[in-house]
Amino acid sequence: MSSELAILRVGFDGRIRSATSEALRLLGSSIGQACFSVVCAQKPDGGTPCQEGCTQRLLESRVEPNHAVGVTIRGQRYRLYCNQVGEEVIVVLHPSAGVVGEISQLTNREIEVLDCTARGLNSRTAGEELGISPATVRTHAERARKKLNAVTRAQAVAHAINLGLIS
Repeated sequence: MSSELAILRVGFDGRIRSATSEALRLLGSSIGQACFSVVCAQKPDGGTPCQEGCTQRLLESRVEPNHAVGVTIRGQRYRLYCNQVGEEVIVVLHPSAGVVGEISQLTNREIEVLDCTARGLNSRTAGEELGISPATVRTHAERARKKLNAVTRAQAVAHAINLGLIS
């Protein structure tokens, strides 16, 4: 089993918009398909956290984001996280072991900026909330992204959620 995170961006319609290379390796070609039918996760009790319409319910705040649901996918154990980031749901499949990036070196401000990003705030609005300039917000976001070995801000947010740094 790889130690990399498999991450999916899922739209309101429940269809996968993009996937990391690890997600494509684990789940196959999945862009444009319904997330619940691709992930097909199974809990130890035999139930499944993935159901038709689950992304819409999460985005409409009718359900709470999940917190580390233990699942099996293709015979391997993962922790499944589904969390709203702006107008999308970020689905993270985390293998049972492995540490991402330089977590201990993230500053409180970098974590605050990631939290603002997770809530869908742009750099200007986040800067107003935090009392810093939009350029400084972008700097903190970029530093956090690098420390978490993320390619995009969305991936950095997913890593931070996965690691329990933000909710």
